[in-house]
Amino acid sequence: YNFEHRGDLPQAGGIGGVSPTGAPPAQTRMASQGVAQEPATTRNVLQTIEHQDQIDLVMRRGWELVDKRDPKSAEVAAEIFREGLRDVDPNNAQFYNGLGRASLVAAKPEDALVAFRKGLAIDPSIADMQSGMGWAYWQLHRPYEAKQAWEAALKIDPKSLDAWSALAWIYLALGENAKAKSGFILLIANDNKDNYAAQGLSMSRSAVRVDVKNVERFFPLPPLETLTTPPATTSAP
Repeated sequence: YNFEHRGDLPQAGGIGGVSPTGAPPAQTRMASQGVAQEPATTRNVLQTIEHQDQIDLVMRRGWELVDKRDPKSAEVAAEIFREGLRDVDPNNAQFYNGLGRASLVAAKPEDALVAFRKGLAIDPSIADMQSGMGWAYWQLHRPYEAKQAWEAALKIDPKSLDAWSALAWIYLALGENAKAKSGFILLIANDNKDNYAAQGLSMSRSAVRVDVKNVERFFPLPPLETLTTPPATTSAP
């Protein structure tokens, strides 16, 4: 994919507005021929539209491949988002989000963390990237940091379904049934055919702590203490 921004075509130029061949510049030729010149403001608008079209193309092509949930497709998606950052907009936080998500599908959590951090540095209000960091830590078997990242996502967006899809089960396993119930209600409101969330909601209504084995039928868990106890040392990245 070639996402290079073309911009305006270069005009003939030279010293004093005269081309090296002695011919008048393009704008002067157009005016002398009675051709209306395009106002600069119109050109700027057209450039903005073209630029937005390129952004939309990167997002559409990249996410179509990410949504396949296939590692090979995700590798291609990651390259599309990298090209978008290189050739279209190096400060587009959503490109970094797409790159991070593609890296997760490709089972490259370290790359995902780098992408999400860069994106959040540009726009810290995107809860999906903060939640994505949680899944990256989860892939890296760093459950405490994953839980912290998901909870940080909820501070940005208390209705983040991506974060709740993990935290609801974690809270249920930790005996925090009221929190788990809130999460399952949101998940079901988004998809009333989510049978897993319905099962979780039913368990969260229990007056006693749910057996962890019942939770693990729906969401694999590490030892519970690793979710609540900071690691002795935090490994990179």
